[in-house]
Amino acid sequence: MKYVLFIVFLMLCCVSISAQNQPLKYYAEKHGKCIGVAIREAYMSGGGATHNELVKKEFNTVVCENAMKSSSLSKSKTSYTFSTADAVVNFAISNKMKIRGHTLIWHGQNAGWITTGSRAQVLDNMNYHIKKVVEYYKGKCFQWDVVNEAFEDEGPNMRNSAYRTIVGPDFIDSAFVYAHRADPDCKLFYNDFNIETINTKSDAVYAMVKKMVQNGIPIHGVGFQSHEPGWAGKRGFSSYSALKENIERFAALGLEIAITELDVGGNTQDKVYADYMKVTLDIPAVTTFMIWGVRDQDSWRASTSPLIYNNSWQPKPAYNAILDVLKNTAVVSAKPVNRSVQNQICSGELIYNKMINTIYFRDQSSNMPVVLDAFDLRGVKIGTFTIPVNKVVSFSSLNMADGLKVFRVKSRGVNVSSVQ
Repeated sequence: MKYVLFIVFLMLCCVSISAQNQPLKYYAEKHGKCIGVAIREAYMSGGGATHNELVKKEFNTVVCENAMKSSSLSKSKTSYTFSTADAVVNFAISNKMKIRGHTLIWHGQNAGWITTGSRAQVLDNMNYHIKKVVEYYKGKCFQWDVVNEAFEDEGPNMRNSAYRTIVGPDFIDSAFVYAHRADPDCKLFYNDFNIETINTKSDAVYAMVKKMVQNGIPIHGVGFQSHEPGWAGKRGFSSYSALKENIERFAALGLEIAITELDVGGNTQDKVYADYMKVTLDIPAVTTFMIWGVRDQDSWRASTSPLIYNNSWQPKPAYNAILDVLKNTAVVSAKPVNRSVQNQICSGELIYNKMINTIYFRDQSSNMPVVLDAFDLRGVKIGTFTIPVNKVVSFSSLNMADGLKVFRVKSRGVNVSSVQ
């Protein structure tokens, strides 16, 4: 009898130890959250065993640190190399992990050929690059950072990047339209830093994405990079209350929120990591929590020791701070954020011919006309039109942007994705 009791005691001890040693992803998944890291691509082959094992054990989501940026993927329009990014994607798939795509359009690490030429040429190059990359990873990336850091470091103005200078501010709307066409099922994000709390820059970004939502641009979420303390230490640490107040206003637009590049320097590291996780669990719209790297010495901010593993691959107090929040916060079921993009219910087809600036409404099932509002990609309304069935209507008298047009249908669902 004593022997049996001893065996039972050992079994209970094993169960207790097992419960205590569950990884971060075990608890995150109970809350319905993605928790992940940026992959140091060099570790995917040769000498990366410890890095890779830690990532597999602790996280359910990964993002490439550099390999999906345009300069890494493409040296010219006719030359793309996906092998480095593929290694990360294949690693994730083989270990049943989700993949964030980062990033399609960014002034940094930019493939120069994309921003060479006239406005029309750059728009065409953007479309080509986005289509090439998003279609290549279609069904594999569940989120894409479509446009990254379009605003100046401190805001509120848009950065004078080549995209902004050559195309104009509507390059952002164009990029989202192109990405949505390439993979209609992928969640599309605008991503930036120094927008974590309410400030001049976050106000400007909020105004922009609100306008995008109102005008039917296919944006599904906002990524908060969350390099703490703020960029180059110019801002103090973000508190739980300040984070929550700001993020909730973005979520109220019907947008999904991702913490995309979290790293924390300074002596309040544990508290800041914990506050970010508390906000993640307390706001249903925050679906994704990404740390920008695994161990300190591999971080782009290595001198501040900003990550949750030390240089010997051992978990730091910051790791335990995140774990404690995950373990000790009650699980609350919530409906996922699902902001549908307008004009997805098809009962006809609008065909826009951008060469001659005309639109044609084709419908085999009804003789009813369609009434629509038309906007250019800057969100400026250019008119309300009644389009008869099987009739060509000219827009030649209107002053419109050169890029793809966005239509908001008023009377019924119409597919406007066909452009000639």
